Amino acid sequence: MKDADWAEFVTPEEVIMAGEWRKFEYPLAAFDNAPWSKQKPEKMALPLQGMKFVLGNTANLRNLRSLTGEVVARSVCTFGKGMFGPGLAPSGARGRVLGNISGTTYPGLVASGKGRATSVFCAAPFVPRELLVNLMREAGVHRYLDTTDDVVRADSRFLVIHTKSGGARNLRLSRECLVTDALTGEELGKGKGLSLELAPTSTTVLELRALP
Repeated sequence: MKDADWAEFVTPEEVIMAGEWRKFEYPLAAFDNAPWSKQKPEKMALPLQGMKFVLGNTANLRNLRSLTGEVVARSVCTFGKGMFGPGLAPSGARGRVLGNISGTTYPGLVASGKGRATSVFCAAPFVPRELLVNLMREAGVHRYLDTTDDVVRADSRFLVIHTKSGGARNLRLSRECLVTDALTGEELGKGKGLSLELAPTSTTVLELRALP
């Protein structure tokens, strides 16, 4: 495969036996730098410029056929780096397979049920916030903020927001509350919604008092 900068990438070599039909599906993460490529980037640069198949030991092959068609692009999301173990992988037909462990056919991300009965198994540690947000949305969990970049912790009385970027935030509450700064006692607003201006690299601790 040739990327946007004409660097070349290859997949591991595979052996096909006589009379065997096989369908190949490779995510971009399966490609490594080609040994002959002068450029050795960490990952492919899109869009791709071209591709080719290299066949070795073909002396005994007969009636080779070529197929033509359109190249279909499919978005593949990945998370996690490096090796981890031991790992567990579910088996059987129960659940919806959302993703496989990279480089294998083992299910790595599996969901079952729906709504508030949704259960998700993830073989890799450190699930990204974007995935958790989508799972929360599907399960109908209340979300105080729309952003996925901030860290939010809440119980029935306190709400803590840690942000790196800072800026304006629209806070949504699950009930009518009097909102105060838990550290200074300053009253910030009343109701089920509140506009906040957060400083960069800051942690805000709010106290929520239910209104009658």
